[in-house]
Amino acid sequence: MVRSPLVREQVRPHTMGAAPTMPAVLRDRDVFQDAVGGIYVAIGHIQPTARTVSYLKYVPDPHGRWQVQGRRYRRVFSNSAKSVADAMHLVPGAYLVEDRHFNTVMVEVPHSCVVEYYSPEARLAEIIDSGPGDRLEGIAATIAMTIHDLLGVPFSAMGVTGSIAWRAHDPSRSDVNFNVYGYDVAHQLVSQRGLVVSEDHRIRLRRGKDWTGSVQHIVDRVDGMSVSDIQALYARKTEFVCDGQYVTVMPVLRPHESPVQYGMESYHRLVDGTVRVTLQVEDDRYGIFMPAIYTTSSRPLDITGGNRITRLMIYDGSFRDTLRTGDVVQVQGTLQRVVHSTGSVSFQMMVGTMQGCGHEYIRLTGHGR
Repeated sequence: MVRSPLVREQVRPHTMGAAPTMPAVLRDRDVFQDAVGGIYVAIGHIQPTARTVSYLKYVPDPHGRWQVQGRRYRRVFSNSAKSVADAMHLVPGAYLVEDRHFNTVMVEVPHSCVVEYYSPEARLAEIIDSGPGDRLEGIAATIAMTIHDLLGVPFSAMGVTGSIAWRAHDPSRSDVNFNVYGYDVAHQLVSQRGLVVSEDHRIRLRRGKDWTGSVQHIVDRVDGMSVSDIQALYARKTEFVCDGQYVTVMPVLRPHESPVQYGMESYHRLVDGTVRVTLQVEDDRYGIFMPAIYTTSSRPLDITGGNRITRLMIYDGSFRDTLRTGDVVQVQGTLQRVVHSTGSVSFQMMVGTMQGCGHEYIRLTGHGR
């Protein structure tokens, strides 16, 4: 691999041994623990202050497969909205909030109930400073140093999350979940992934058969989608494989960068059940984040009083980063009226709701760029 002439920065954003300070607003995929031992993951860039929209991922269990410092945990999240809903009975009642932005019951953990925050940036800095402790930590370090050296992305704009963040990973079966922070950095990486794989022989793009398991998982859990439907979407995904290990590199917006600030609008379901519509994607710039947000256009619809659907919001990670400007898509999802703080009204489709789990999907019918 040919290294750039960049001088590698020193990676010491925290004092070793000191607990990282939890930010006022948590970001997508931040990990934290509450007083009863539950491990939660923040979901999305639309976040309130003083509490965090999140899902319960692990619970203490003496027979669990994940362990740290002699304590075992069981995983209750299985990459679907259904598993989020199924785990809600394990969540303290104070965390279940009738949210005024989303207009549904959400898991929102008060910051006062968080006993430990696992900073992705601090954990990555520790791995790079002290040296990887195992194969998965080594892969995280490789990804970070390659992105830094080739693209000039500062280490402070990267982090490692998932089970590695809270030191519960098992090199024989855990994943590598890597974050890059900030709108500009995220788009720089997406546009230059080809450079990364061309310059480092250890890294390649995840393509074709690499997605077989993921494709089958979606077919099994979502009604109305075929293998070919999903393959057409996943031909656009370009995640990394490093030394044979799949690596999810997730772009994460900083709180002030979110195009939708919490509380500035509210969502109201128009009809019970799901609705199927055809949308054209007009702007895909925020489609790589969670939630993925696409500006769209539809024909005027009777159900919306003759208005068009101008936005598609996706909370199902299976469909994140699969659409491009100019695409025509068939969307089955939840139709919502969006009431803005200014008093204006617009309409959006949402995919990834707990109520519509198993019935919401996106099918590509016409290709854009």
